[in-house]
Amino acid sequence: MQPLEHLVFNFLPIHPAESGGIATVCQTMARHIPAAAGAARTWVLTGTEDWEAHFPLEGGFTRMIYGKEAQRSAGFDLERRMLPMDPGRSWRHGLARLLGRRSAFPPALAQRALVHCPYQILHPRPPKHWALPYVINLHDVQHEHFPEFFTPKDLQRRRRHYLASARAASAVCVVDAWTKRDVLAHLDIPEAKVFVAPFGPTWTEAPEPTEEDLRALRQRHGLPEAFAFYPAQTWPHKNHLRLLEALAVLKRSGLVVPLVATGHQNAHFKAIQARALELDLADQLHFLGMVPLPNVQALYRAARLTVIPTLFEGGPGIPVLEAMALGSPLAASTACGIPEAVGDGGLLFDGLDVADMAGALRRLWTDGDLREEMVTKARARSAARTWERAARTYVDIYGEARGRWLRDHGDRP
Repeated sequence: MQPLEHLVFNFLPIHPAESGGIATVCQTMARHIPAAAGAARTWVLTGTEDWEAHFPLEGGFTRMIYGKEAQRSAGFDLERRMLPMDPGRSWRHGLARLLGRRSAFPPALAQRALVHCPYQILHPRPPKHWALPYVINLHDVQHEHFPEFFTPKDLQRRRRHYLASARAASAVCVVDAWTKRDVLAHLDIPEAKVFVAPFGPTWTEAPEPTEEDLRALRQRHGLPEAFAFYPAQTWPHKNHLRLLEALAVLKRSGLVVPLVATGHQNAHFKAIQARALELDLADQLHFLGMVPLPNVQALYRAARLTVIPTLFEGGPGIPVLEAMALGSPLAASTACGIPEAVGDGGLLFDGLDVADMAGALRRLWTDGDLREEMVTKARARSAARTWERAARTYVDIYGEARGRWLRDHGDRP
């Protein structure tokens, strides 16, 4: 097998202002994996959305930006950059494309190039995907556990495209053993093509904010001195409604726990606002929406605790790893791979049990010694998770994916 010469990160379908965790994963992959990929040239394909305002992309790669219409020709444009053409070949290439006689990328490139789509659906979608080996990240099959959170159209779309994409990919990456078992239980794909590739915590290199920085942050957003922090888009499965109910239980017992929440506010946010008014919690809630990354980093460190009440995650979820690495005492639900990642580094509760959630919040909010103990244990567990190690794992998976592609398609010259 020839050495990998071209690694393509296809971020075209990602909208950084709305995607949250997936955009963070893309950002971190672009920063760390190119250095581990050796001599391979890395290409990062994005839409025109403003990544710099939300998840700045930095690393050893060449970035290519396409508007919505231009994305249709992104593959052929990338092919021309990988394989410079003389005028005659370029003309024949253009004619073949117009006549629909072949997809982007000739067979010779399949031995030397690979596409990584860090999300569940290939872009382009099968059967029209580019003629190269693909690696995808299948973050979860949440729709099989909570179909009520999806419209019939979305449910049909997920079931059709997730399966088709997983079958078309040469390797499917999941973040932990729990997710691997769940994916194999719901998708008819070979176990041999599903690889566990744990994420490292992001932002461990973020500078420690000074007390002046934290005062300025609180003043900018009108925040109290002490608060609980929840970074998550307002999807129903993120379980904001039960979190509000747990805060109301604490308030009725005399303990007021202010909450600061960040993340894209989607259509479900109206239901959250309405429930907050019903529970008389509006005065202790601070929903900030999307905020710049340095502010999110500072919020983890300024918070008395981080709470993750989610009902479902792809593995432990990015916020769990971030809280543990950045030293924010953690109270989290027992959903999916969270217990495996947290271990004794945080307090766990049943996300469906409001009383259990309220009890965990009370313990962590009122016990300073317990918070210090959780932080020490969490940081020790986080030390084994690094993106440098994750990057090497991905490079190994690329080799497995390319080998599978060549076995499935023939070792064509």
